[in-house]
Amino acid sequence: MRICLSVAIVLLCCACNLPSQNVHISTESLPKALSPHPFLIERVTPLESRDVLVMHNELDAIFGDSTLTNLLEIALMRNTDVAIAKERILQAQASRDAAWGNLFPTISASASAGKNHDFKNNDSSATTKNIGANLAWEIDLFGKNTAAKNAAEQHYFATLSNLQNTQLALLAEVCNSYFLLQNIAQNLEISRVNLELYARILDAVRLMTEAGTLDSTYLFDAQDDLTNAQIAYEQLKTSRVAARNALLVLLDQKSLPQLPAMQHKPLPKITLLSELPASVILQRPDIKAQLHTLYAAAYSADSAQAALFPTLSLSGSLQSALQSPTTFTGQILGSLTAPLLNRTALNAQVESTRSVLRENETLLRNAINTALSEIDNALFDVQSNQEQLAYAKQRLRNAEEYFSFFSARYEIGLINSREYYSNQVSLNNAQIAINETYLRNLQSYITLFKAFGGQINAQN
Repeated sequence: MRICLSVAIVLLCCACNLPSQNVHISTESLPKALSPHPFLIERVTPLESRDVLVMHNELDAIFGDSTLTNLLEIALMRNTDVAIAKERILQAQASRDAAWGNLFPTISASASAGKNHDFKNNDSSATTKNIGANLAWEIDLFGKNTAAKNAAEQHYFATLSNLQNTQLALLAEVCNSYFLLQNIAQNLEISRVNLELYARILDAVRLMTEAGTLDSTYLFDAQDDLTNAQIAYEQLKTSRVAARNALLVLLDQKSLPQLPAMQHKPLPKITLLSELPASVILQRPDIKAQLHTLYAAAYSADSAQAALFPTLSLSGSLQSALQSPTTFTGQILGSLTAPLLNRTALNAQVESTRSVLRENETLLRNAINTALSEIDNALFDVQSNQEQLAYAKQRLRNAEEYFSFFSARYEIGLINSREYYSNQVSLNNAQIAINETYLRNLQSYITLFKAFGGQINAQN
């Protein structure tokens, strides 16, 4: 009951509907918020192994790049953050199993053997042998151990969702680094050509300045253009090294395969949604993890509260002396204990767990607000970058037409080499601009992929 009340408080503050797979899911949708029906919430379905495969298939459907697919598989197998998340699952699983064990009786066995010897009379008595068993059981009258078990179980579910969130972030980061490397490789080649063109422009301007056909200020401008191009080229080289090393860290590898050149393939059309279905939120693993953490905090608070009440314990023993004749003796004792002098410490523990619960309620509210904002931003970013790419393509077509026009004029001697090379640089810069815009399109799809919890097609 306390868990339902805790979740209701959070969801009423968030004005959100977070449906569970085990209950009816509301189809009501709102632009940036989900309708409040907190009574529908019971628990979050734990992570299923197919979720990672779904995320992987989503990226393969969006980008259709076999090299990228191979890198994603390597990352999921070798990434150190994923390995750490898996170890934390094992730790949480062990804690959950230990909490389960506290619900059952503890049984121990003992055995002893001895032989008495009288050294004064050099006389040995008969050997004695004893076996026994002891039983101890704390009966969970007020649910303290049950609540502790439930808290450990929810922590375990949270680690499962944290693993999925780690894998989701990893897939996105690998995609970003991969496309960034491809983009830098393309732009480096274009920048290298531009360096040669700027050098030719500088030579042409120098000759024209010496001949008196151009003012010396053109020479200074040409020198600055070449210097700026050299700086930009070196910056690209630095960015390539950083992106390459970042990808190697994600893959936990020492080298990378040969990456193919970036192909400007058309990306799937994403329609900007005016309404968001309620199920969008719960497919995000970070929200799943935060909900499980909230439930664990609520159970921990219940366990601390139950510790204030009396405890009923049973103990029993069975002993036998393996002599002739064999005799068995046994006893069963019950005890009822109540905390008296230590209630101050127990009350402080209760208040501490309640504070943790309130903190997790706030964290969940913040996580939901952040998720809704990220989804809305990502959808708008995709649409905006699609429009920017259309403008960049138009700019490139214009630059190609201008260059064709100036090339014809250069061939018949109507313009000089400085104007011709300058127009060729403009064409190359238009190509760099479209490369950058296409990269932003790819990145916006990756951001959308993360915002929807790795399942774009389920909502598109």
